Amino acid sequence: MKNPRTDDVYRPAIPLAYVQLIFDDAARNGVPREQLIHGLGLSRSLLGAADARVSRHDAGTILLRAIRGSAGIRVKTGRILPKLMF
Repeated sequence: MKNPRTDDVYRPAIPLAYVQLIFDDAARNGVPREQLIHGLGLSRSLLGAADARVSRHDAGTILLRAIRGSAGIRVKTGRILPKLMF
């Protein structure tokens, strides 16, 4: 039986434009896009489509990889997340 709560995590829902911001910042901090998407099954054609969406799972994985790969992104995330939580 399907679980709507977990199945939703894998449904493409996050606009690629948001993920592109992570790609751009990671690249500025020396983390290549290929490192962020390795093993996720995201194709170059998907990443080039203006209206593309990725799953919350993939977007979260990309963000975590960017944070782990760059001290600069960790600092920015540490400054931004507390503001978003309140």
